[in-house]
Amino acid sequence: MSITQDQAEQVKREFLRRGLDHVLPVGLPIVHPVHGCEWVMPGYCFDGDSGVPDWCLEASCEHDHNYQSGTVNGLDITRKWADGRYRSGYVNRGMRILGHIRYVGLRLLGWRAWNRYRKLDGADTIRKNTLPDAVNWSFPNRSWMLCHAIYNGGRE
Repeated sequence: MSITQDQAEQVKREFLRRGLDHVLPVGLPIVHPVHGCEWVMPGYCFDGDSGVPDWCLEASCEHDHNYQSGTVNGLDITRKWADGRYRSGYVNRGMRILGHIRYVGLRLLGWRAWNRYRKLDGADTIRKNTLPDAVNWSFPNRSWMLCHAIYNGGRE
């Protein structure tokens, strides 16, 4: 599929309008002890940690994907499992206290987003939040770390 530069910019503006200002540059595995491993595909856009600084984008990306899809490899997951994976991401990076504080916040307030996404088709939501291959985003680097897109509505 080939699109013009103007069409690509329009797609980017639409994603930013929806608050999706982080882009996954490489695949990210989600490993479930029973359901196996599913990959979040490159180009998946997400909003990061809602209302607080983004200090662990890998955990935020996986959490957003888990909330939106509600599944790993087509098998249902629980909100508690998704929230626990988010906390583990912080704890594994040495931010134990912050991970636990944010976990409590998710357990108290995350039900709204979880319930909203359960009313939608998870696969369709993920598809809508993934950039088409033809839309080329620029990244500061291509390391394993998730990169904040350079094109992010004028914010650095």
